[in-house]
Amino acid sequence: FFNRFFGDCGDVSDPAADQLPAIREIRNLEPGCRPQPKTDRLLWMKDTESELPVVGDLLKPVYNHLRSAGAGRLGTDTLTRQSARIQTRRLLYCYGQFDSQETERDFISTFLNSPMLVDLADWQHKGSALSLVTRKKLKRSILHVLQEHFTGVRLPENTGDQETLYITLNRHSYDVRQSAQIVLAKFLADDFDLILEPCDSVISGDRYQLKLREKQNANALTLDLPFLDYVTNRHHGEIAQQLQSFYVDRLERFKVGLLADRQSDQTENMMVVRLQLNHTFKSQIFSIHENIMEVI
Repeated sequence: FFNRFFGDCGDVSDPAADQLPAIREIRNLEPGCRPQPKTDRLLWMKDTESELPVVGDLLKPVYNHLRSAGAGRLGTDTLTRQSARIQTRRLLYCYGQFDSQETERDFISTFLNSPMLVDLADWQHKGSALSLVTRKKLKRSILHVLQEHFTGVRLPENTGDQETLYITLNRHSYDVRQSAQIVLAKFLADDFDLILEPCDSVISGDRYQLKLREKQNANALTLDLPFLDYVTNRHHGEIAQQLQSFYVDRLERFKVGLLADRQSDQTENMMVVRLQLNHTFKSQIFSIHENIMEVI
């Protein structure tokens, strides 16, 4: 079953399963193909079984056979190490029991290539109860991604001003260094809040949608699972992944809404931010007073 669920018999594809759209979608996700350093180290490199994920007694012969093949101890050409490792991860995904809930969550998230899926599922049961620590950490990561998008500058994780969000006039390109930019609007992290907003679901009744909402106005950014996964991957240093065009358009609409609400706050002063060597923005304000330029 743990192979049939994914539409094949291990190395051998199933033509009948190929006709099912759900199977084709699952294959596109490539579940089980990503390495899982913590679990893989236990499965392939350690002889001790004290910390290994366990399965039921009926599955132990299959489990041990796949582990041996994955570690290269069988010496058979019929089952490659790569295929054995993928099948072992599938077996653990369907039937595995882990030594801690944290290990299980990490395994499922990596297996499905979705670091925020388990958290999002938990929020559906807890409703609006987001802990203060979770809200603060997640909001900081989201604002980090927004800052990169609004300035067109890649910023290292956990560096720079984490409490200020600038919307600037820029070229929208990460390939061109833009050390100085004119600021169109400036926001503080406290101007935004993360909320779980209830929404109707035909399938399962009430569900909760995570949103980043500006406190002063009604502007809100809906945070779906793919975007949350992107935010988490960026926080962990992933730079190769790109935002889907759909979410780029959504961020642009959110930016337009933020700028529209700040039109009444415009002054004759001009703010410029400069990207310094420590990857922080330093702001300067230029003002004309009695035909004299003042720089603050």
